[in-house]
Amino acid sequence: MAEIFVPNEAALRHNLAEATRVLDRGAADEPQLIASGILRSVAHAFMEKCERKGFLFIGDEACGDLFVFYDPTGVHESAARYLVLPLITWLQPWSTFGNLLWLGGSLTMHLPGIVAEPDESLCVRGNPPHVFVEVAYAKSRSSLLQAMSRWAAPSGPARLVFGVDVQYPPPAGVPPRIAIFMQRPGQQPAVAVSCGAGSGCIAPALREYTIFLPLDDVLFGVSWLTRTVISLQLAVLVPLYSLYGCVYALFDVLCGRRSVWQLVKASFQSMGGPWWGVVPLDTFEVRRKVFMQLNWYQQVRSPC
Repeated sequence: MAEIFVPNEAALRHNLAEATRVLDRGAADEPQLIASGILRSVAHAFMEKCERKGFLFIGDEACGDLFVFYDPTGVHESAARYLVLPLITWLQPWSTFGNLLWLGGSLTMHLPGIVAEPDESLCVRGNPPHVFVEVAYAKSRSSLLQAMSRWAAPSGPARLVFGVDVQYPPPAGVPPRIAIFMQRPGQQPAVAVSCGAGSGCIAPALREYTIFLPLDDVLFGVSWLTRTVISLQLAVLVPLYSLYGCVYALFDVLCGRRSVWQLVKASFQSMGGPWWGVVPLDTFEVRRKVFMQLNWYQQVRSPC
């Protein structure tokens, strides 16, 4: 049986301050250990009393290890919030007047053997969250994929898990890239979209940078009748949104960012669907918000 350690609050705060200094200096990008063999109840009470986020408890129901990690708040909030907000917008007026889809935020959740906090989450009508977002900015991609896997069903509560991997600082002479991963129950995380300042990810609302999410997963637990009515609504609105994207793509042709053939190809792909039972997620908006948060204004629409 592992030895159980019961530190006082002063010792925990001292260890937290030391770990925070290491993270702030950039000396490490992995979670820093605060206490080993600590009671789960003691760790949870300490996490609740601290104002900062970014704690990670790994262990069983009795005891385990308490870590702290750090990523810049602005980048995290921009990437996570603008990845899920469009889903709520697409489901208007149901989201507002029907209280259908809510932002769950970065709440502390108890999973088998671990206590963790996602960067953002979504829930249906106040039920436990079922869509989760993790963002990697100062941490490694492997840490991001590991964080995603702990939320995914069957071990976790998620129907959809997204991971946003922001490459920063970029290699010299190479535009920064943003990779968006998606994971569904029983699957491994996979890159859904990878785009950067020089990748051609210029025009929003086009299929080449749009992820089509199954409505059944986004509205998990909602009645089939409600989902059918919303599918009818989206089947009308989403093609119109693609026409809006074609206007931006035409502007790219005039600026020399795309060829006429690329415009025709992208437009036909976008108008081809799928339109039924899906919610479009425009990754261009995620990329744009992250770039602006990092003061990369000139690279939001930089040439290919």
